[in-house]
Amino acid sequence: GESIFQYTTDQKKHCYSDSSNVVGYKIDMRIIADVDGEECDIGACEVAKTDTVKKIIDDEAKLLREGKDVVDHLARLPLTEVCPMGWVIQIANCQCQLSSIHLAADGLYVAI
Repeated sequence: GESIFQYTTDQKKHCYSDSSNVVGYKIDMRIIADVDGEECDIGACEVAKTDTVKKIIDDEAKLLREGKDVVDHLARLPLTEVCPMGWVIQIANCQCQLSSIHLAADGLYVAI
C-alpha cells in the first residue's frame, strides 16, 4: 500500500487553504527513524514494475518534493548536532537509484 507523510499534507494544506480535501503525496514506502522516542521521516521510496520514461520522471519529481519536505521537517526539529538531510530511493524493474537531499543554503536544495 501507499503511505503519506503528515508534514507533506500539512504543507499542501497551507498552500491550498481554500480546498477542504488536501492530502500529501502518496508514496510507496517511508523511511522512518526513532528520534528521542518519536517516529521521524528521513526518506521516501517509490517502486515500479515498469520503467516507462513518464513513470520514472513522475516518480522522481514526487520523491524530490517528498525529500525536500523531509529536510524541512528535520530542520525544524531541535537536533543541534545533526545536519538535516533526506534520502530518496527509486526502484524500477531491476534498477535502483539512491539519492540524498541537502539544504545547501536558504531555499536551495541539492539532490546528490
